[in-house]
Amino acid sequence: MHIKYNVETTNEGNRYIFYSEGNKGIIVKIVEFQQITPDLFNIGLGDLNEFGEVDDIVNSNNGDMRKVMNTVGYCISDFLDKKPNAQVYFEGNTPARMKLYIRLLLRYYEHVSKKYYIKGFINDKLEEFENNKDYEYIVVGLINS
Repeated sequence: MHIKYNVETTNEGNRYIFYSEGNKGIIVKIVEFQQITPDLFNIGLGDLNEFGEVDDIVNSNNGDMRKVMNTVGYCISDFLDKKPNAQVYFEGNTPARMKLYIRLLLRYYEHVSKKYYIKGFINDKLEEFENNKDYEYIVVGLINS
């Protein structure tokens, strides 16, 4: 089992809240699934700022990236378990962040691909996820749904 933070859900299960604990203190993190089509949801990750808004551009550098990303992975899994016909769409808000997401996905690909299909968008088409490709975005869903 990968180490993750405890999460709370709100907004009919479309929003997850957890607390990142690291070298910059405690940071409230929000994982939110925004509906694009009836079965397609965009996932966003951000910090709750002092105005109560989610900042998805900030780079917290709280020293707990692996634990944060494990928690995000848990949120995706929980969301898809509760909405088995849904697909989750994600992309980085910068090319560097997208490369990071792809690297993390590759690290856990063998485990994740047993339960989920993973597709990448490149050259104007969605294809089976492969290593060494610079995808614009990724789509994940439960296998056999």
